Amino acid sequence: MSLKSFRSGFTVKLWKEKQPSKTTSGQDCTDKDCYRETTKLRKHAVVGELEDAKTAISTYEKSSRSRELIKRAISQNKFLGNLRAVDIEQLTSAMQPQEVLPNTRLINEGEIGSHLYVSEKGTFEIYVGKTYYGKFGAGVAFGELALLYNTKRLCSIDGIRPIRCFVASNRDEREGLGTRQKELLRHNMEIHEGIDGVQSPSASADRDSEGAAGGSALEDVRSNSRGEPGDKFYIVNGGNVKITKKKSYGADDELIILEKGDYFGEKALYGDECRRQANAIALPPGAECYTIDRQSFIDYLGELESIKNKIWKINRNPAAKDNWKEEFKDLTLADMEIEGTIGKGGYGRVELVTIDSMSNISFARKKVRKNVITKMKLQKLIYNEKYNLMACDSPFVCRLLRTFKDKRYLYFLMEVCLGGDLRTALQRKVRFSSSEAKFVVACVLEGINHLHSLGIVYRDLKPENVLFDQNGYMKLADLGSSKFIGPYKTMTYVGTIEYLAPEVIQSLGYNRAADYWSLGIVIYELLLGWTPFQGINEVEVGNNIIAGVEAIEMPKILSNSAKDIIQRLLKADPTKRLGYLRNGATDVRHHRWFKDINWRSLQNLSMSSPVKPTVKHHLDRRNFERYPIDRDVAPLDFSDWDENF
Repeated sequence: MSLKSFRSGFTVKLWKEKQPSKTTSGQDCTDKDCYRETTKLRKHAVVGELEDAKTAISTYEKSSRSRELIKRAISQNKFLGNLRAVDIEQLTSAMQPQEVLPNTRLINEGEIGSHLYVSEKGTFEIYVGKTYYGKFGAGVAFGELALLYNTKRLCSIDGIRPIRCFVASNRDEREGLGTRQKELLRHNMEIHEGIDGVQSPSASADRDSEGAAGGSALEDVRSNSRGEPGDKFYIVNGGNVKITKKKSYGADDELIILEKGDYFGEKALYGDECRRQANAIALPPGAECYTIDRQSFIDYLGELESIKNKIWKINRNPAAKDNWKEEFKDLTLADMEIEGTIGKGGYGRVELVTIDSMSNISFARKKVRKNVITKMKLQKLIYNEKYNLMACDSPFVCRLLRTFKDKRYLYFLMEVCLGGDLRTALQRKVRFSSSEAKFVVACVLEGINHLHSLGIVYRDLKPENVLFDQNGYMKLADLGSSKFIGPYKTMTYVGTIEYLAPEVIQSLGYNRAADYWSLGIVIYELLLGWTPFQGINEVEVGNNIIAGVEAIEMPKILSNSAKDIIQRLLKADPTKRLGYLRNGATDVRHHRWFKDINWRSLQNLSMSSPVKPTVKHHLDRRNFERYPIDRDVAPLDFSDWDENF
């Protein structure tokens, strides 16, 4: 019954309720609210990439008074207050004391932030532009967004008097979160592998260990008596549990004392209703256990017998080398004619091009500035995009035809979708009808499911990344944020804030379940014209997401089936989220909201689309914004990281 080699740190995530904030614009304010108010000024894009943790996290000695001040400041910060107690403890230990001279600017508005601060003594003044906004004193955490991603500072903060503060870098904390979550995953795996009858011979059981342990609740064990219904399985997380059984003459016989890592009640996972065969009693001062009931286990993983008999395998990334179609193998950049620009982003442009040898057909060529990728260290994302696109073979994902490079740019030659993107269509229509939304989402679901079947998570599902072909079918585009993870989790903070799942925002580690959350956001937005967790800034959006779908009122215009599918896709617990249960995407297809969708016809592309974009010819750009000619030529970049691109 005993499990060996357990690690500590296996904890349940507890989140505080969102507290209302006061507004004090334009005047001196309370220490806590004055700084918070500045985060309402404007909004910036959320982009970040977490590298694997490679170094130990530095810790710094502090007095008990300083530790309490830091923990209190973090807990009272509207955004950081959602961290778990164990994360706050680690962040407190990682904060380095810093003496600062008077009239020193700690944070400069518009610069990329990389540090979190907690004030210990002195006076700090806030400026937006040249306008004085307020001041605060000791015990305030500021610069919090830097912990999750590199974003521009929303204001400037000056230390006026001799001051002292504590500082932590975003890299240290990200690596700490990443290391801790990987240890948690390994710990879950050990629990999973130690349970009789639930072992599986592959690392794909990582998902199962999440459901069987990480998704359970922490519970105080007082007494589980013999003869009671046995519908829960327990893993001891702290304290001791005594197992006893009555003898024939009435006395209790002590069978064993269970410690942390031991388990009991495993028969609850089997099919037949069973009664407890022994008593489980927590020894003073009490014990804590992780629990999972049989129904939750079945919903997430299926029947135990099917798990035992399942053949486990890991889908490896099949894109090992370039294998282009014959008609594109010998193609060069000189063979292409630029007809215009159909898209523009932070890293480059998407151009409509034609090829001399192919008449009456056009292509999309994504042109990425190499120097920007080098400067921002996004080489890994570019290679992810290439190999993930090469792995795809679905009519619901834009096809990659060829890649090219020179000393200024990297190029992706793609099939073109002349119907434009879903964002433009949504802006023109304001909102979609139910039949239109169902068809669009059905196409998106097929695209996501194809990526997931290859072990790829999309990570940036939003209307901007969904394109219409000329027949009104949808295709996923821009796999720049996608990542091959197989059966594992990733810690990278990537995506657009309004569409991020809570586990991404909270840096808890995530997998394909996060894409189903984003799908729920898209359904809501298509039907209503806005996203459900809107806020004036990233902090407020993040807190609204963490507060959950239960905290928002569903508009009456939504049908009951629409409300239900949205709520089930927006489950805060990914192990209970529609699409991530044992039947995967099939559960989503079978939801009653999709009752009018003929899935076989859709997959065969024979179903008529209710959304018909106007496309007159192969050079028709009416469904795209108009962009000026690109006269800004990228500088030469002679780095060789793109040798295999």
